Amino acid sequence: MTGQPWQEGTIEANATALQYNKNGNVGASFGIMVKYLDEKNWCAARFGSYNACSLLVVAPEGQVLRLGHFEPEVGRPYHPKVILRNGLIALIVDGTAIAILEDPFPDQTGRPGLFTETHCSFDNVKINRTQ
Repeated sequence: MTGQPWQEGTIEANATALQYNKNGNVGASFGIMVKYLDEKNWCAARFGSYNACSLLVVAPEGQVLRLGHFEPEVGRPYHPKVILRNGLIALIVDGTAIAILEDPFPDQTGRPGLFTETHCSFDNVKINRTQ
């Protein structure tokens, strides 16, 4: 995660799943930490975890918002992107919008970063903080 908190902005990277993880049916995946407030309050965009795209929200009323089927190919690079603006979160992969959701932590600043549950690589990470 970066040292600068944000409320709005864009984070994107090139991500490649390196290995398929059969432990717990996680599969191959990569993700973006949308907002990390503290260890009990954060949300991350997941691409491929449990063969889906989802927004994982860790909070007292935590939830997983499953957004559709997605199984990344091991070794193939993808371009995930998250746009956080006006209380909304847009999840995009390879230029295609997956979903636009409400920010579970509106009006709160948190730290953006990268997220993974399996072996993957990231490069060309860009974080633009607008607020």
